[in-house]
Amino acid sequence: LLVSKAENEDELKTSLLVWRNTPRCDGFSPAQMFLGRIQRSGIPQLPSRLSQKTNLTIAETSRNRTRDLKETESKRRSTFHYFRKGDKVIYQSPVSRKWEAKGIVLATDNDGKTVTAKMDHGTTITRNRKLFRPNYLTSTRTNHDEIIRTQIFRSQRRLRSGRE
Repeated sequence: LLVSKAENEDELKTSLLVWRNTPRCDGFSPAQMFLGRIQRSGIPQLPSRLSQKTNLTIAETSRNRTRDLKETESKRRSTFHYFRKGDKVIYQSPVSRKWEAKGIVLATDNDGKTVTAKMDHGTTITRNRKLFRPNYLTSTRTNHDEIIRTQIFRSQRRLRSGRE
């Protein structure tokens, strides 16, 4: 829009004015953020739209938007499992993206993000935990209730963090 109007200086100024008054995704235009109000332009507007917004209103809207984005992101984020030595796992091939290989966890690093597992076909691999899932059908954890409690605790923690 601006490049096509660059030949005529008056049209360029008008185009800039319209662009500066165009609301962004948060509902405020660049002019409104800078000046606290919408500039008058050739486009008819209601007087209430030209009224001055306080910095408090702008800051509150910005905070609400940030909070909403965090909530949306936390809903999309997947939860990862923390493995212990001896847990049976299923491995996802990064090439085929299929959950096909089974194995046993040999070790994890201190923060639990890297897992070393011995696969059923004999190889030992070290990968990020996102490529592993627990194999609950043949889990070595003797107490099935412990697995259920762990899942409930993680889901409750996820719900609590989503509200904040």
